[in-house]
Amino acid sequence: MMAKETKIKGSVKFCRLTVFLMLTAGCTHYYYAPNMHNVPLFQQKEELHLNLSGSAGNEFSAGELQAAYAPADHFGIMVNGFLVDRKQNTEDEYGRGYLVEGGAGTFVLLDSNLIFESWLGLGYGKVENGYGNASASVLQFNRYFFQPSLGYTSDYFDFAVSLRFSGLRYNDIRLTGTLVQRDHDEIEYINRNPFSLIIEPAFTLRVGWEYLKFQGQLGYSRNITNPELKQEELNLNVGLYITISDKYSKKKR
Repeated sequence: MMAKETKIKGSVKFCRLTVFLMLTAGCTHYYYAPNMHNVPLFQQKEELHLNLSGSAGNEFSAGELQAAYAPADHFGIMVNGFLVDRKQNTEDEYGRGYLVEGGAGTFVLLDSNLIFESWLGLGYGKVENGYGNASASVLQFNRYFFQPSLGYTSDYFDFAVSLRFSGLRYNDIRLTGTLVQRDHDEIEYINRNPFSLIIEPAFTLRVGWEYLKFQGQLGYSRNITNPELKQEELNLNVGLYITISDKYSKKKR
């Protein structure tokens, strides 16, 4: 009889734990999410690359728009836009944010199809979280990055490996209402550690035609200096990649 009661109590505790985990699993708030790597793989000057993609991680979905242009041999510029929305539990519990950034870099043809690129950039972003009960946080940040990449490009197929080193610095934190202890501790952790060094590898695949390809990219983000910062680690994105270049018309002459 005692054994049966012990089993029943154990089952009740297990059920309570399961319900608790189900209720709290969707309540995690993130304060950083990695955007897509911009990897144009330039072959010559006056090339223009445009990318429109949708991205997703464990707890977010996003739209991304990127552009890159090579005004001169071995030199390029880029701009990136990233608009994030977290899956909501209730109307006043949410997560959203954005990142805009620009960069410049160099590209070198190792042969006619193999390209090495190196980029430096700076961006500004904001992340907002709603915790319910009229409590919220708004964090503004700057991000600096260095991104080398190595890739193969052809008329119908591209593949690249890139590694982005990011410096993330929060410069303004605003709170509204009263946060529960866990959320308060997460914000305090950022207050005490406003700067993070983040390493972010990515693999990019493009398949299609000369001017238009379908792109898929898988990226991973790891905080090296402040691993307890609540952030997304994955970015899986799919979209359309457009190349405007006279190299294709030259081949047809």
